[in-house]
Amino acid sequence: MKKYLNTIRNAYNNLSGRERKLVLSAIFIAVLFFTYAYFLEPAFKQYSNYKNAIFQKERELIELKDLIHNIASVQNRIAKIQKAAKVGSSQKRSYLTEMRSILEKASCKDNASQLRSLQPVSKTDITADKVRLKLSELKVDSLLMLIKAIEEHWPRMSIQNLTIKRGKGDVNLVDVNLVVGFLRFND
Repeated sequence: MKKYLNTIRNAYNNLSGRERKLVLSAIFIAVLFFTYAYFLEPAFKQYSNYKNAIFQKERELIELKDLIHNIASVQNRIAKIQKAAKVGSSQKRSYLTEMRSILEKASCKDNASQLRSLQPVSKTDITADKVRLKLSELKVDSLLMLIKAIEEHWPRMSIQNLTIKRGKGDVNLVDVNLVVGFLRFND
């Protein structure tokens, strides 16, 4: 090894001052290149990868926070609906009585020719009750008030089937058949 070093030293000493500067510059450039290629470039790539990963995780965190917020609001709404449904199902009044009071509010009680309860459908912890209602010679304004009263009722009711036919006498009067559904939680 000493022999090679001595050979290199002798060759370097035989160079002129200008050639020595060129050799030192070449060695310096080679050291810089290897330092960059083997140390700095991988570090820069790793830094870029970490930066991208952090950015991705921040986006995922924001999405997760939004999702948690949405889940919390949905759970609150579900809790309110369950509470209202339990209150509604524990009331002594039947759904037929509820429909009679809605008919009175909408000024349609005199037009009700048929009001009967249909067979309830029960699934696990929820029961769907239905009431069939037949109204004769009803004004369109009264029909709209009735639909609004049903949709705004709490606990929730929904119109599941609605048939409207033009009345036999006056063209401003209609005959209506509808089925109203109620959901309640089983105890």
